[in-house]
Amino acid sequence: MSKPVKYISNGGLAFDENKAMEKLAKYAKEGWILEKLTLLRGYKLVKAEPRDLVYCMDYKTFEDNDQEVYFDMFKASGWQHMCSYEDMHFFSAPPGTVSIYTDAASHKEKYERMKNQFSKMAFWSLVLLLVSSILMSLPIEIVDANWIAWPLNIVLFGSAIVFCPSIAMAIAYTWRQKRVQAE
Repeated sequence: MSKPVKYISNGGLAFDENKAMEKLAKYAKEGWILEKLTLLRGYKLVKAEPRDLVYCMDYKTFEDNDQEVYFDMFKASGWQHMCSYEDMHFFSAPPGTVSIYTDAASHKEKYERMKNQFSKMAFWSLVLLLVSSILMSLPIEIVDANWIAWPLNIVLFGSAIVFCPSIAMAIAYTWRQKRVQAE
């Protein structure tokens, strides 16, 4: 028999990661434990015994076989890997466990990686947006042909959809990085 499941929204980790982690901790006290993060549904929680937990998230892209070493490092520090979604890895631990980020430099580096990733995404989607816009503004007889109009519209629409959130995320991570540096 499967456990009851609850989905809660992800309000945007780039904008308020601490609030999201506190929200997960509150649900854990009510007996809802993080199982995974999904793109469209948010956090998937499963019913379990109520637990007093703190949550933390890290961003890490794995190269070669460093994934096992990475998770072992957290485990040795008292953190349990809960789930991962792409480059985001969620951990939980009892209150009082030493924080994953013990210094400002490592905390700043965490946001630097994400800022760079979203900045690249924003840059390339902006390039596609501009190129497709320029091509769409060519004389009507060239652009009006179905063989080029549909693909250009798809690229234009898709790049706009990618650009807007990626630039917002890049700005949010830049802001978080500066805030950590100021502290």
